[in-house]
Amino acid sequence: MKLLRAYLAKKEKEYLRAVGAAQLIAQYEKDGILPKFSDDKYGKARKKDLVEAIQGIYSVQPKIFLKLATEQRKTMVGFLNLLLDSNERNNVITIIEGVVRLTPEEREELAATLRATTLSRINSAINLVKNRLIVIEGLKKLVYENEVFTTERDHIQKIIEENYWLFGEQFNLVTADKPFTTALMEYTYLLDGQAEKGNFTAEDARRRPDIFICRGQALPCYQYSSFLEEQIIVELKRPSVVIGTTQLRQIEDYRNIILTEPQFNSQVRSWKFIVVGKEVDESVKSEYKSFADKNRPMLVHYRENFEIYAMTWDDLFTSFQHRENFILEKLKFDKQVIYDEVASYAKSRKGSDALTTDLLSLDTK
Repeated sequence: MKLLRAYLAKKEKEYLRAVGAAQLIAQYEKDGILPKFSDDKYGKARKKDLVEAIQGIYSVQPKIFLKLATEQRKTMVGFLNLLLDSNERNNVITIIEGVVRLTPEEREELAATLRATTLSRINSAINLVKNRLIVIEGLKKLVYENEVFTTERDHIQKIIEENYWLFGEQFNLVTADKPFTTALMEYTYLLDGQAEKGNFTAEDARRRPDIFICRGQALPCYQYSSFLEEQIIVELKRPSVVIGTTQLRQIEDYRNIILTEPQFNSQVRSWKFIVVGKEVDESVKSEYKSFADKNRPMLVHYRENFEIYAMTWDDLFTSFQHRENFILEKLKFDKQVIYDEVASYAKSRKGSDALTTDLLSLDTK
């Protein structure tokens, strides 16, 4: 009888986790009980952590989630999420014991669940950072070592399309290497749910921004008591091209196209145009000095809501490292080991085509 009761208890917990907890999470999703998480890798990892914790608690003691009003469920789940995000994860058990009595076995099982979700989240974060570092090292090899064989269309652009987090986590890809008419339709559809043809000329329509990215969320705009939408257009240059007056003029042409389009000229929209290459010439450096008073590194032109930046690949890589450094420090692992591994990964891929294919296979978002 003792063995039978243990067997039934085990099967009950398996059922509660596989069926009952899944139904609970589905209902919480439907009712808006779960907190809102960002759509990047970090947000997905946090959501997974919370869901697994709820499933573990439910399978140990489902009474905790029964007979609660909507606001009570939101409060409990929100509080649980805060604890999981802090260094107080173990206090989850203490709080639960204030609601229902846990047996020693249930207490240990719940503690094991919380430990497991912690490790899962750490591993996910480590893999994300490592894969991004591999992409960085791979790009360095393409632009610094394989520059004779590397092109913007076949190699660099393809990698940037899948790794636009290089310009900031907040950006969502709208179009990549498509005519401006298509970019306009897809951009408008993303923002307004409808496509517009726009009033571009035939010559304008043939221009191709290499990658078109728009900010996925609005920024507070206190001047208008509203929000400011931020978009960027990026022009990528092959390693052999030094950014100078000709390249800046191309970016200015993109800006002028946008200026002629009425539906893109809201005062609560800002535009950033960025040209990226291996080097910049003296004319670009003099433009940096002209706009030094704006305190915006790499700025070469400023006009109302329109900004133009000239950036080297080293600028881009360094900016990424500064942004990600808090994750590297938080994880407390030996960064040199990671750098050695990703450097050896890049070195083992000799050709630009093979390296590009390998980099595109990595999960970095």
